[in-house]
Amino acid sequence: MSALPSDFNSINRSDRSARKLASRETETTNSTLYECPQGRSASIESIWIANTTAISGDFHLYHVTPRETAGDDNALMHHIAIDGRSMLLIEARIYMTSGDKLIFNSDRATCATVYGVEA
Repeated sequence: MSALPSDFNSINRSDRSARKLASRETETTNSTLYECPQGRSASIESIWIANTTAISGDFHLYHVTPRETAGDDNALMHHIAIDGRSMLLIEARIYMTSGDKLIFNSDRATCATVYGVEA
């Protein structure tokens, strides 16, 4: 069992409600969807992915630390198909510390929205 970093703030879900942390439309290049602010920690509770085109496409989601770049070794979702004009809800607890990023890309115009708690 690994210990949390000393800069990880305790997040008590009963004290805070999840809120919209980020929303972004992206196409084919890696883009930062959400970056945990300096001196903060975050608990991501859900990510909504909406394909805004009529054509099916693939999307990719990565969780990277400040020393990493998006790649196969830190992919949370890789080549996930999403039908045209449809959405996908990802419900997964993702803990982030200062400078951690969620990176996103898709081969179609796709909007991603992140909900969670910052402390």
